[in-house]
Amino acid sequence: MAVLEITEEQIIKVLEQLLPEQRERILHRFTSVPQPSLEASAQKRKFGRGKDKIIYMAEDFDAPLEDFAEYM
Repeated sequence: MAVLEITEEQIIKVLEQLLPEQRERILHRFTSVPQPSLEASAQKRKFGRGKDKIIYMAEDFDAPLEDFAEYM
């Protein structure tokens, strides 16, 4: 993919030539880029992190469900 380098003045000239609706769509697209949150980066995934989170599991947890008997 080719990289095009333009100055801010060139961007402004191009935006001035567009219709207001087009200009708003373009500006919205570039200003609404989600930024990574600090919480997401602080909570890195780590193996075994939730090992103590499950406190109860039924003994028949792996048993086949009656609703799906006709498919098995």
